[in-house]
Amino acid sequence: ESKIEDLYIPQNARAKTERAYVQEHFPTNDSTSFQATRLTTFGRLVSVIVTSKLSDGNILGSTCLAEIDSFNKDIKRIQAEVSGKNYSYADLCSKWNMQCQISGEDLLDFA
Repeated sequence: ESKIEDLYIPQNARAKTERAYVQEHFPTNDSTSFQATRLTTFGRLVSVIVTSKLSDGNILGSTCLAEIDSFNKDIKRIQAEVSGKNYSYADLCSKWNMQCQISGEDLLDFA
C-alpha cells in the first residue's frame, strides 16, 4: 500500500466515515468544475512554491515576477506521450468553466 492516508489512518476513523458521507451526498466533477477548496482527498495536483534569490528577498519585484512568468510559460508548454497519445498541459490541467485553474497566476499580470 502506498497511499499515506491508508497507511496511517485507521479504516474505521471518524474522518473517513464523514468524508464518505460528503462524497456520497455532495459529488463533484473535478474535470470541469475544479476548486481546490472542494477536494475531499489529496488527489493528483501540484503546488509550486517560488522564492527569491535576490538579496532583498522581494518576490513581487518586476525581476522575480518576470522569471516566474517565464517559468509558468515553460510549465504550460510541457507535453507528454502516453500509450501513443500526446497530451498537453491544457489537456491535463484542472478546469473551472473550461479554463485551467492556477492559483496565484493573476499576480503575473503585473510582470
